[in-house]
Amino acid sequence: MRIYRGQSINGGIAKGKIYIFSRTPCPVRRYHIESSIAESKRFDRACDIAKEELGKLFEKAVSCINEKDARIFSTQISMLEDDGFTELVYNFIADQMINAETAVAQTAEILSQLISSSQNEYIETKTYDITDISERVIRILLGIKKSELMTDKPSIIVANDIHPSEIVMFDSAKILGLVLKNGSVNSHASILARSIGFPAMINSDIDVQNIKNGSYGVIDGDEGVFYSDPDKNTMEHYNCGDFSIFRHA
Repeated sequence: MRIYRGQSINGGIAKGKIYIFSRTPCPVRRYHIESSIAESKRFDRACDIAKEELGKLFEKAVSCINEKDARIFSTQISMLEDDGFTELVYNFIADQMINAETAVAQTAEILSQLISSSQNEYIETKTYDITDISERVIRILLGIKKSELMTDKPSIIVANDIHPSEIVMFDSAKILGLVLKNGSVNSHASILARSIGFPAMINSDIDVQNIKNGSYGVIDGDEGVFYSDPDKNTMEHYNCGDFSIFRHA
């Protein structure tokens, strides 16, 4: 048995199989382009697809959580339409004659650095939105399918980090709990976890690579503790049935 501690973002106890989530890598290769106009149009098409995807995520989120928290995705649509984002991408493409993927990655890095230097905790959470929308656009440009939760049984999701869009894409009935190595209390992923209602913890000392996919785990969202391969005493202490979840009212 291994015990990991972190910061609770939602209480409750859950026990079940562990699912290790990792997103499909989106490697960005820089290359020279012949036409900045054609490349900018390619970027525009990717943004249109991204906004369509986010619109569908908003509709799905509204159906399973409250509309206020679902607005995360309408906010991301607005960010994709904001001149502060698009103009930087256009400028990188035209000034350096580089491909759109590289321009988007460079824009995301600059904006994230600007935001992370802010003393405002709410503004700092926007870095997660920048990362989410940038990775979405890059994925579309590269033709890479979005990572999904590939399990047919309810599971405790363990990951280094997770985007709000990835949480909503999952079947909420299959999420028993969430354990993240990184994260922020005010991040949109944390907000969604609380809104949906499953036990969750962030900033844990977990080593994701040392957790076996499909092994058993128990998350104590009240104390911010996660047990990997819990022993008999721990299982008896929490006294919960297989793949069951007990949430506080």
